[in-house]
Amino acid sequence: MPATRKVKTGCKTCKLRRVKCDESKPECQRCVSAGRFCAGYGIWGGGSKRDDASDQSTAVSTMPSTRRQKKQHRLSTPVPGHNQTPAISADERICLDYFVSCVSPRLSAVFDSQFWLRFVPQACASEPLVLHASLALGAVYKSKYDDSRSMVLCQDRRLSVNNNPHYLALSQYNKALNLFRAHVLKKDPSSQRVTLTVSALLIAFEIVLGNYEAAMIHINHSFSIINNLTLLPSEEVTEPFSQMLIQLALIGGMSVSSYLPISKVARQATCINLDSTREFSNLFEAHQTINTIIMNAIQLSEWCRSSLQASNTLSDDLLARHQRLEKATRDWFMAYTASKPKLISKSNHRTMYGVYMLQIFHSLATIIIASASSSRLEAIPDQYTDTFVSIITQVITLWDMTGFAVGDSFERNRRITGPRVTMEMAIVPILFYTALKCRSPSLRRQAASLLMVSQYNDGIWHSGVAARLALTVIEMEERGAYADVEFDSDPFRKPHLMQYRALPTLPYTSRFHEVRVVLSNGSRHSGKLVCRKAPVDGRTIWAEETAEGMARVVEATSPCLL
Repeated sequence: MPATRKVKTGCKTCKLRRVKCDESKPECQRCVSAGRFCAGYGIWGGGSKRDDASDQSTAVSTMPSTRRQKKQHRLSTPVPGHNQTPAISADERICLDYFVSCVSPRLSAVFDSQFWLRFVPQACASEPLVLHASLALGAVYKSKYDDSRSMVLCQDRRLSVNNNPHYLALSQYNKALNLFRAHVLKKDPSSQRVTLTVSALLIAFEIVLGNYEAAMIHINHSFSIINNLTLLPSEEVTEPFSQMLIQLALIGGMSVSSYLPISKVARQATCINLDSTREFSNLFEAHQTINTIIMNAIQLSEWCRSSLQASNTLSDDLLARHQRLEKATRDWFMAYTASKPKLISKSNHRTMYGVYMLQIFHSLATIIIASASSSRLEAIPDQYTDTFVSIITQVITLWDMTGFAVGDSFERNRRITGPRVTMEMAIVPILFYTALKCRSPSLRRQAASLLMVSQYNDGIWHSGVAARLALTVIEMEERGAYADVEFDSDPFRKPHLMQYRALPTLPYTSRFHEVRVVLSNGSRHSGKLVCRKAPVDGRTIWAEETAEGMARVVEATSPCLL
């Protein structure tokens, strides 16, 4: 039997499969024609101009290939205002390559994040603290999830024995922490910008390890820093924290209004002044705008709820805000519809799915805004059952396209492997919101089932934990009302609207108006689920029910199962 010829050129997928690549760009036709995921050509070997890594290659210059060399390399791309750049070893260069070409796009999910894809790689070239934190995150990703038995497209086996990914992760993390402790005390804007950047990296590091308590400490500390800033940082720096705040609000019940500086940064995007005749120039602009609308919608909902509890009325200002948000949402959708063909044509193999996911975000914003101004806010979602059906249908369609779901029963969806941790808001908060607010018993269970099979982290929230939280709320609300009903067990069966109107919806008096997750200080999987409901007559007296021992209910065996 002839020996297999070693493949030295081509995309990472073809090299891993040891087949000849046609080297087409941005994606090789051999992968595309076979329906495979083309991983591109990497940032050190020259690759597609449309590949994720190419956008970042301006931040870290191309370096010559090395085979286990121990001499020091220097990041040679100059940064204005800096005469020197950090020196890194050959092993560190490999991990930096891995962070920039693999980890940053994964943290960005299917979106074009300015922070993860551009700002952080650029900062690595000028700030040693950011470099150490980025190396730690890249190494822990590699250490925890590289598996030679699976097709991890970005794996690299060139690390020396003494500097394996696990050792390098701990070493770089300790270096970052030592510098970080001193840096936090600096109050000048430039230092605080670096502090927030490193905070985001450390949060991601702890989430990848499953240390949710440590991640929450970093998150709360970061929010505190932003709250106390005299001069607000740019949206580029606050982008990941705005994402975290939306995730924590939709799943954990955290108040957006408590973090006014972040909300103010979001409002600076002026989402209420959209022109319905305009088009979005790129995916980042469309994504940033709908996120701003969602942030404002959540905040408006909080203000309206407080006003209705206090006086059972809404001020003219709140009503005017509500009308502006409704118009902004309509205008956004018109601009999105007009821009969609152009956005798809400009997208790569990853961000193309982000274009489609934005429509799911719009559906979420529509329901939140519609519910905000009603004194019977938990009854409003009943009018949007068709929108919930659309959300679930779109999620299933996306997962059929991307192969995102996992599990032995869904082998047809196993084309994407590797780390499943993202820092951009994606599907987990939306499916959780659907399971809570949609009172169709079949639809809400399907949303929870989709969470259960997806098995990945949206920020601090693992989809399996969110699924168990949702099922607990459903059980507490329904109290056996549908015990005799046999529900469809296939989460990937696309729903039909008439099918879900066959069963009666839950009575208004049984519905929770507020759901909060109070995490325990002692365990990453324990805490308290607090659900509150109001009497039908609108009085401000609230009844509270608590599910103690969250560990029993929501424990997940891993923060990110493959």
